[in-house]
Amino acid sequence: MDGPVLVVGATRMLRPAVDELVRGGSTVIAVARSAADLQILAAEHPGTVTGIAVDYRDADRFLRLLQSVHTPASAAIVYIPSAEPAALSTLRSLVRGPVVQVLTSHVADPAGGEPFTFENLPQPPGQPWYRLVLGWSKTGAWHSPDEISAAAVAVLRQKRDGQLGELRPWTDRPEA
Repeated sequence: MDGPVLVVGATRMLRPAVDELVRGGSTVIAVARSAADLQILAAEHPGTVTGIAVDYRDADRFLRLLQSVHTPASAAIVYIPSAEPAALSTLRSLVRGPVVQVLTSHVADPAGGEPFTFENLPQPPGQPWYRLVLGWSKTGAWHSPDEISAAAVAVLRQKRDGQLGELRPWTDRPEA
């Protein structure tokens, strides 16, 4: 990547993705709620990880802090299961290349009436924008951060939507 990769959810769900991106030669703008966890992450990757402590659900502050970064991101992997369309559009404007949005299984809930397809999801705010929908394992467990991160990085590299695990039957979904 020619420029930093933005990772939102960098100290928990996507922590292994940060490690993989840095091992691959990328610099990372890491966004998470915990400033202390971001300091640890930056210390483990000196000179390659810049931390921004903010909760993406505080949309105004989140966007203001992202806009304060002077180098636009070359790509992004974001664990933002739900956000206002305006916030996602602004995020899109701050990233020159592909964005991978990690979505939870709720987007495939059959109570919505339509069968799950990527085409039935709300349209992303500009291209290239890919989605990774998280399901559950065949054993009925949620996926680990290692599995989720590996799938998210694969979606970024393959430049196409992806699904991790099972989404049906819905009655097999682990308790949230």
